[in-house]
Amino acid sequence: MSGRYGYGRDPMLVTKSLLGLLIGTCAVSFFTGPTLGDWLGTYLGFSTATALRQPWTLVTYAILAYDPFSVLWAGLWLWFIAGDLERTWGSRKFFYFWLAMSGLAAAGLWVGALLLQPGVPLTLRGVWLPLSAVTVAWATLHPDALIHLYFVLPIKAKYIAWFDAAAVLFLYGSAYGRLMGFFALLSLAVAWAYADNERTGRWHWRWFHFRRTRRRRQDEDWERRFKLLMGGPEALSEEEEE
Repeated sequence: MSGRYGYGRDPMLVTKSLLGLLIGTCAVSFFTGPTLGDWLGTYLGFSTATALRQPWTLVTYAILAYDPFSVLWAGLWLWFIAGDLERTWGSRKFFYFWLAMSGLAAAGLWVGALLLQPGVPLTLRGVWLPLSAVTVAWATLHPDALIHLYFVLPIKAKYIAWFDAAAVLFLYGSAYGRLMGFFALLSLAVAWAYADNERTGRWHWRWFHFRRTRRRRQDEDWERRFKLLMGGPEALSEEEEE
């Protein structure tokens, strides 16, 4: 299970696994009819009415697919965008990032539903919301990269990210209520902040960096005291003596 990229030797293991799961759930729904497809949706799809009883659905909803054409488009986007991000970060880091974005997307809508539509069930199925967060992260890391939209129209990645955010705001706001669109943006906002900090090291995680730095200095101080206790001043290196 170990390897250069964290999980085995395939640099796109997570991306290929996600693509395989999407194709699998789509095939099951398409070839077996609505009965088994509805069963998958019930036990893997996220719903605010059953989320407490089925917490795994906070992430499993993202592997559900019903339309072959949607799977084709999502598969291409996964392969090129998510695959590149996985190769950049490594499979382990990308896997945790995907789980976090999937969970945050569902949690954001859940909180919005509790605040704005209490008692009204909200469901979430499909890969598009976490894939939008991945797109924003990738575009933040490569803002000037050119993407040929529909294989024809060249557009910079940073504009794709803005378009993605606007689409999420409009689509989820139209489906669940205007303000719900802003709750749907939670995972995209976190994805941007995380990727921006990865690229620039800005202030977003400065408090965590301060805690890590202080803890490291404390560890170094305790190590120095231990050496003094056990071996005297001659046990210290020149840098430690200073």
